[in-house]
Amino acid sequence: GLLGWLRALPLGVADRPSLGAAVIAAGAAAAVYGVVLGLTQRSAVIALGYSSVSQMGVMTTGVGIALADADLAGPAVAAVLLYALHHGLVKAGLFLGVGVLEASGAVVTRRLSLGLLLVGALSLAGAPLTSGGVAKEALKGPAVDWRPWAGWALALGAAGTAVLMGRFLVLAEQRRDPERRGAGAGSWSGLALLTAAGLAVVPAGPAWPPFGAVAGALPSASGALDALWPIALGAVVAWTGWRAAAVRHRLGEVVAIPPGDVSVGAEWVSARAARLAAAAADVAARASLRARRVAGAVELEPAWRLIARAEARITAWTAAGVLLMTLIVVLAVTL
Repeated sequence: GLLGWLRALPLGVADRPSLGAAVIAAGAAAAVYGVVLGLTQRSAVIALGYSSVSQMGVMTTGVGIALADADLAGPAVAAVLLYALHHGLVKAGLFLGVGVLEASGAVVTRRLSLGLLLVGALSLAGAPLTSGGVAKEALKGPAVDWRPWAGWALALGAAGTAVLMGRFLVLAEQRRDPERRGAGAGSWSGLALLTAAGLAVVPAGPAWPPFGAVAGALPSASGALDALWPIALGAVVAWTGWRAAAVRHRLGEVVAIPPGDVSVGAEWVSARAARLAAAAADVAARASLRARRVAGAVELEPAWRLIARAEARITAWTAAGVLLMTLIVVLAVTL
């Protein structure tokens, strides 16, 4: 879908501020939506899925910036491409890493795999010296050039991602699958991909067109601090929620939303609509049967005679008479 947007939309041709603002608003809504619903899940992989919804919202905002300001289309599109590359590799590694973690039996192996999952989670949140940090910094440039407050919005989005990743790590650590214990060394390829995706883009990015123009060099001290405070804020919020048993209970029992959210609601509505349609069809069938019984009991011969006389007179009319009657009917309806 993202590739289709980049191919089909007139990016860099002319400024389209209204359309760009609408796309940015949709992306921001998706970014918040994915985090909020992901926090209510009880499965690590489902939480990762909602994280993908949120991250696609961030990429959508980049496309909206390219639509709103043609001068920013070049760096915005390059940043979105870099963001998509980072997210695809890191998220694939995280999904595979969950399987490695649940198949690990020894304590040392579980701690090592959980530590590597932490690296991927920090990369998604945009920690410095990770591919996520490079991608977010690349997107921050055109975002701030479009609107100064957009940088703060991206920082708050990173804090939300950090909270969701904290929830993901807790769910992943609690996940157990005795049947998959000792799945084999081949499953560690997922964590190898995760580590490489999270870290290797930093030295490779500046030398890899078209990312060289937006990846830049290693972040400065001030840039690293700007990237760290949203993650620290998210970590504090996630830790507080994990420690507060009452909050966890309320989130799990009261605000629990089934995976699929919108599609589940649509299925519920369609099922109720199908029942109502079936009931309406049953009522209509009964009414039709009653109407047939009533019609069969009524003497219709006089009505048929009137209809036959009317048809005989109408067929005798000339074309001019038909046009005159049509005109009279049209005038009557109009007046």
